[in-house]
Amino acid sequence: MSKNIDAYQQIAWNGALITIPVSWEPHVTDFRHLIFEKDFQPLAEIRWEDGSKYHERNFSKVLKKFKKQTATKIYDGKPQKQWLPFDKIFETLCYTSVDGHTIDGGIWFCLKSKTLILFQLFPAKSEKRFKVLSFLSTLSFPDRKQETEWCIQDFSLVTPPLFTLSSYTFAPGLTRLSFTAPNLDVQICRLAPADSRLATQSLEQILLTLAGLSKVPAEIIEENYGCKAQRSPTIWQQIRLRLRREKPFADAKLWHDTSSNRLLAVVLSSRRPIPADLIETLCQHYEIIQTKTTSTTTDQT
Repeated sequence: MSKNIDAYQQIAWNGALITIPVSWEPHVTDFRHLIFEKDFQPLAEIRWEDGSKYHERNFSKVLKKFKKQTATKIYDGKPQKQWLPFDKIFETLCYTSVDGHTIDGGIWFCLKSKTLILFQLFPAKSEKRFKVLSFLSTLSFPDRKQETEWCIQDFSLVTPPLFTLSSYTFAPGLTRLSFTAPNLDVQICRLAPADSRLATQSLEQILLTLAGLSKVPAEIIEENYGCKAQRSPTIWQQIRLRLRREKPFADAKLWHDTSSNRLLAVVLSSRRPIPADLIETLCQHYEIIQTKTTSTTTDQT
């Protein structure tokens, strides 16, 4: 196998962090489900869920579903030592294997976060599977009582506690993450390419459309490379908006990241007045990122 100086990226999705080679392509397929590919070939998939009561009946249900998903035999306990260099991180509840030695899947329990992880490996050669497995061992689940990091595709974001992912869209030219929080709905949008969109619409028009404020009065504030839209309606306006099943209060911001040719937007809507500094806090932690590289020489995977 040839040697090269590899580059790595950190992926963060809905509470899970993992470091993988830049040559891997991560795909979001569900709220807690990631698939990794390289050159259009699947390498691995992971699912995770709350495992604080895994030893009770619900683990039996998880195991039953896992048996239906795999075509190989399930073994209880730990595999051979050379396959488990991360014993201190995860407890292996079971693993799947054709011969009892070469792992191709399994269920881990994260001792620190009390998270159940279901994983599958797809490379045909055992040494490739071991390499993929070693990257899966970088999985971690930070305490979400503090904040949650999101890092997928080419952007990163940090959300405060109590923000819950409610929906997501990964469409050509548009990425949208929607969150709910107490008395608040949040949309995080990324649009590309920016130059073609700005050729037909202004920043103000795009923002009003994203925020759903096109037909409702809102104060527009222009900024360098961007603009804001704010709506703080009167009592009578609030009543009319509520009758139309619209959230009266809105705070939105759109800006042009010229270095990446991306438009980034944060849209807040609420039934109550929105804290003045909330949108700026979110915007400060929302950005286009560059791939992080290392100088470590590794086998190609």
